[in-house]
Amino acid sequence: MTGKMTRIAASIILAMFLIVSAGPVSAACFSGPNGRKKEQILAELNRERQKQGLPPLECDGEVEDVAQGHADDMARRGYFDHYTPEGLAPTDRLDAAGVSYISYGENIAWGSHTARSVVNLWMGSPGHRANILGDYTGVGIGVSGNYYVLVFVRK
Repeated sequence: MTGKMTRIAASIILAMFLIVSAGPVSAACFSGPNGRKKEQILAELNRERQKQGLPPLECDGEVEDVAQGHADDMARRGYFDHYTPEGLAPTDRLDAAGVSYISYGENIAWGSHTARSVVNLWMGSPGHRANILGDYTGVGIGVSGNYYVLVFVRK
C-alpha cells in the first residue's frame, strides 16, 4: 500500500470510529462551522452515559436546529439564559419548530473551549448531570462562539 492509500484508509477507519462512538445521527446533525465540535460533544455525552450503562443519545436534526438557534441568539444578543429576553422558554422554541416530544431538558454553558471541558462542566452540576444521564433518547447540540446549548428530548 502506498503512503497516500494508507492515509486514506486510516482516515476512513477514523471516520467510521467517530460515527460509531458518537451514536446514531440524523442527516441534519453536525451542520455548520462547528460541526466537528458538536460531533465531539455527542461522543463525550455518550461516553458519560455508557459509564452508567445507559443507551447512547441520538442526535436529532430538528432538535439540533432549535439548540443551534438558541446558541446563535444568545451569542448575537449577548445574553445567557434558558429564556430569551422576551421570556420564551425552551418549550416555546420546541413548539415553534414543530417538534413533538414527551419530555425535554436543556443545558446551556458559556466559556468552555473544548468538547471535554464543556461536558465536564455539565457533569459537575447536579441538574445538568441529571439531564445528560436522563431518560432521553435524542439531543440537539448548538454551538456559537463560546455559547453551548443541549436540548434533550424523549419522543
